[in-house]
Amino acid sequence: MVQSAFAPEGDFNIETVWRELDADKLMDSKLKCFFELPPDNNKTAESESEMADSTTNLELTKAAQEVQQLKNEETFLRQENVQLHEELAQLHQQLRITNINRYQPPELDQGIPISLFVVAFVMIIVGVALGKYAI
Repeated sequence: MVQSAFAPEGDFNIETVWRELDADKLMDSKLKCFFELPPDNNKTAESESEMADSTTNLELTKAAQEVQQLKNEETFLRQENVQLHEELAQLHQQLRITNINRYQPPELDQGIPISLFVVAFVMIIVGVALGKYAI
């Protein structure tokens, strides 16, 4: 399809002409082109096109097989992913159940245990007694 129009006389900008052009002033034409080769080249061109078609078909079948293989692999991986998510959810559920059923007294955050204070107090008394009365 070729579109054409008459250009105004004098200096003009081609872009503004195409932008401001009315649709009724635009002419449409269809061109049909034929390319003819000499008779000697037709035979070689046909054999080359047949060879190109066969290699293209071979490449297309290989590509189609590869696409099908990749689709199968993607399907398998998606199924495996779903299965792993389900197993993970089951493990989390089992962990919650075991944690709920197990009794654990609340942890007391005391810092230093009282028994250490008692041992330290006894050592101070023994040290003072030995220091005063032994020497």
